[in-house]
Amino acid sequence: MSEETIRAEPRFSFIGVGLIFVGLILLLKHLDLFDIRWSKLIWPALSILGLWIAARGFALRRRSSVFTGSVLFFVCLFVALKKFDILRYDMGDWIPAVSLSIGLAFLALLVLEPRNIIVIVPMVVFGGFGVMYYLWWMDIMNGYEMRRLVKLYWPLLLIIWGAAFLIPRRIRIQ
Repeated sequence: MSEETIRAEPRFSFIGVGLIFVGLILLLKHLDLFDIRWSKLIWPALSILGLWIAARGFALRRRSSVFTGSVLFFVCLFVALKKFDILRYDMGDWIPAVSLSIGLAFLALLVLEPRNIIVIVPMVVFGGFGVMYYLWWMDIMNGYEMRRLVKLYWPLLLIIWGAAFLIPRRIRIQ
């Protein structure tokens, strides 16, 4: 055989690991050695999957993977914290939680490409809505004060966004 024969490269299969993990959990549950509900197990698992997708996106410099993985990570982390009674919220808190997750995903894009400052505006809009909601929910700020601040300072977002478009593309993203 020549040296050009196919060499076995080490591979890591997440599907294989996932099947082993699910099979082990089911076996331990059937043997009454382990008792956990799937609703408590699936959200941390999806959160870890989102973190893995985002980390791989950072390694390969893929914006879509970073964004998608970050949103999946933060939303599933939010639900997992609720399932384990670490965080308490009502169904109405889904919108600000998803909004905050999207804002944090835009922050991850900014970390990936610091010169791409165009993502600052959606980061501030989505993240700001989530943060302001939780500041109101925890009685740190009242609703009237938040509305006053938004009415007063929303044109700053337009100024920042417009300035980001004026920066030449070759300087902004490299």
